[in-house]
Amino acid sequence: MAGEVLIVAEHLEGRIAPSTLELIAAGRDLADASGGRARIVVLGHDVKELATHLAGYTLDVLQADHPSLAEYTGDAYVQAVRGIVDSMHPRIVLVAHTAQGYDFAPALAGAMDLPLLANCLAVRAEGDRLVALRRILNEKVQAEVEIRSERPIVVTLRPGATAPASPGRGTMSVTAVPVSIDP
Repeated sequence: MAGEVLIVAEHLEGRIAPSTLELIAAGRDLADASGGRARIVVLGHDVKELATHLAGYTLDVLQADHPSLAEYTGDAYVQAVRGIVDSMHPRIVLVAHTAQGYDFAPALAGAMDLPLLANCLAVRAEGDRLVALRRILNEKVQAEVEIRSERPIVVTLRPGATAPASPGRGTMSVTAVPVSIDP
């Protein structure tokens, strides 16, 4: 689990959400700081083109393709990502704090009994701790929250909190991952 970061890509109507590029930048920083690597998962149906596009940001892409993932549904996304988390054992699962993200992230954390840090402005790795900057009390107070866990930590990052990643030189691999979804 040392330093692995799994980024969950968000997309709509064949386009990558801008928040996904911010997650790539944050995920790379977290992975670099903790001696691991960042990978991104694209969930959907017929998403090969999106996966190939994301590989141009120089990180490995996991492509989870299934007809039940054609449109976002929390249950299907949780089932798909749960299988990936179980096999990959990342230290962090990074999700955008969007309408989709704040539906999906708590559901994943609850289904897998994982810790959750939501609505973060910034997040950094410090040894075996994850430190998140959050606003609380109706945005009036800013607080740093520390967490240590042997289990993966689900983190939602507020859009606009991080500068988006730019495409890199070259591309990385796209790997199809098996997905099992109960109807």
